[in-house]
Amino acid sequence: MMVLLHVSSLILRILINHNTPFIAQNELFELQILNLYTKTNAVTCDKSLLTIDESEIVFDRERIIKRPGYEILLQDVQSIEFSCSNPIKLIYVYKGNRYELSFEKPKG
Repeated sequence: MMVLLHVSSLILRILINHNTPFIAQNELFELQILNLYTKTNAVTCDKSLLTIDESEIVFDRERIIKRPGYEILLQDVQSIEFSCSNPIKLIYVYKGNRYELSFEKPKG
C-alpha cells in the first residue's frame, strides 16, 4: 500500500508540473511595464528614458532597470530604445531577438 501511495504521489506531481504554464522573462517584463503604465497619469519619454510617475525605466549594463533604486526588470538585453510618439513604443533586443511594446499616452 505504501509503495502504491508513493508512486501515485510521484505521478500526480509530474502531471501537475507538466501542466504548469510557462511565461518567458521578457513577457513578464512587458507585463510589469504595462502594469506600471495602467496605474499612472504621468508618462514622459525620450530616446533612452521612460518615466512613469516617479519611476524611471532605463538601460544599464545589459539590463533594463527601474529607478529609484536598482530593480532589474530584464537582463541579457543588448539594446533598448523608446519611440516617444503616440503610442509610445519600447523597442528592445533580448537574447538576440527584437521585441516591440506599444502603449498609448494617458489623456490629460
